[in-house]
Amino acid sequence: MNNPMFPHLEAPSEHPANIGLNFYFDKNGISEEVLRNYLSRAQNCNVFNDGLGNMEKDIEMLFTTGAKMWSRSYTPWLPGKYEFSLHPIMRETIARVHQADPDIIFENCIFETTVPSMGDFAIPAHVFRAFGLEPEERNFRPEDMCFPDGRFKDQWGPNTGVPDITQLETQLWFYFRGCMFADLGFECIHFGQIMLMTKDDVGFVIFDRIVRMIRDYARDHARRGWMLFNAHIYDDRVAATDRLICDFHMSPTRGLPPADAVPHAPAPGNPQEIELRVGHFDSIYLDSPGGVTPSGWRTSSLPYIVEMDNACTYEKEWLDTPYWPKQTEWYEGGWWSHDEISWFSVQPDDYRRAWLRHAWHWVKNIDGHGYCQMPGHRGGAVRTDDPDEPVKPKIYYAHERGDVETMRDIFIQDRLSRG
Repeated sequence: MNNPMFPHLEAPSEHPANIGLNFYFDKNGISEEVLRNYLSRAQNCNVFNDGLGNMEKDIEMLFTTGAKMWSRSYTPWLPGKYEFSLHPIMRETIARVHQADPDIIFENCIFETTVPSMGDFAIPAHVFRAFGLEPEERNFRPEDMCFPDGRFKDQWGPNTGVPDITQLETQLWFYFRGCMFADLGFECIHFGQIMLMTKDDVGFVIFDRIVRMIRDYARDHARRGWMLFNAHIYDDRVAATDRLICDFHMSPTRGLPPADAVPHAPAPGNPQEIELRVGHFDSIYLDSPGGVTPSGWRTSSLPYIVEMDNACTYEKEWLDTPYWPKQTEWYEGGWWSHDEISWFSVQPDDYRRAWLRHAWHWVKNIDGHGYCQMPGHRGGAVRTDDPDEPVKPKIYYAHERGDVETMRDIFIQDRLSRG
C-alpha cells in the first residue's frame, strides 16, 4: 500500500517510525502517551508560507520523515487581508492531507504583535455574543489592543506593538483567531511570547479564560473536538493553583559555544560548535513545571518540545565569534552571532546532521520530558561579510539541504528503541 498523495512513499499507517504508536484523541482530551507520541514526531514546517511555492515539497518531506505534529504550518506574524485568499487553499489542503493520514496535526499561531492590517478583519457576530456583547458591524481596532501606558510601542517597527490580553479588543481577537483556525482544520495553536502579552494578567486568569472559551468552541467545531495549545511559557499554572493552561510547553533550543572555541567561519571539518546547556538564559531544561493538564491528568513536569528558533537576523558585530552572552542579554550572540536556525543552516553538512542526532538524544534524556523538534521549513537570515549590507531573509528547507533522511532515521530509531 502506498501514500495516496505521493505513491512513491509508503502509506502513513506503514511508516516505520510510527507503526504501533497511538495518536488518538477526542473532545475529552489527549492522554500523556498520545501527547508524547505527537511531540516525538514534531517537525517545524511553514507549509502555507512563502506564497505556497514549496507547499507540495514540504508536505512530501513531512510524509517522508514521518512527522505527525506539523508545527508552525502557518506563521501569520503580520495578519491582514492577504490571508483571505489562503483560507480556501488551507481548508482544501488540510482536508486532502487528512484523507491520506487522519492523525496529522496542523498548527497555526497567534503572535505577540499588533499591526494596522489587523483592521482588515470584520468581527463576526458570534465573537461579540461569546463575550455577552451586542453584535455590531465593525472591524478590529488594533490600536485598542495595545498597552494603554504605551509599553511596547513600535516594538517590532513603526506602528506595531504587543497586544495586552487585559484589553477587551485583544480578547476578541484571540477568540476570533482561535475559532477561525478550528474552522479551517487546524488542531493546535502556538501563542508565541505570551509572557509579553500577559504582563498585566495576574495569575494568567484572563489568558486562561480565553483559552477555555476557544476549547469550548473547538468541542463543537474542531475536527476531533479538541485543540492543543502551547506558548513560550514555562509556568502557566493559573492563579497559584496547580492547573495548567497549555497542553504542552515550547521553548527555543538555547545553547553556547564550547569554552575553548575560537573565532572562525564555518567550514567542512571546522564547524561552529554549539553545546546545549541547562540553565542558560531562559532554557526550559529541568524547568518545565507540572500540575494538572487541561486533559485532566497530573504530571510532575509538563512535556515540552524545543525548536530551532528564529529572529531572521544576526549580530554583525559578533559574526563568527564564539560569544558567551550574559544571562540578561539577548540570545543570538551565543550562536556565533546568528539566530538558531540561521546558525544551523550555515554549518557543514556532516556536522549539521550529527548535531541533530545529538540534540535529539540530549533533549530526550536530560529530564525525560522534552523532545527536539526537527527543522523543516523556517525563515532565517543570509549572512554577509559586508557591514553596510542589510540583513536579508533566507529560508531553510530541509529537502534542499539533504537533511530529510537524517530526520527520518532519527524518528525510526526512536521507534525501534521503544521495543
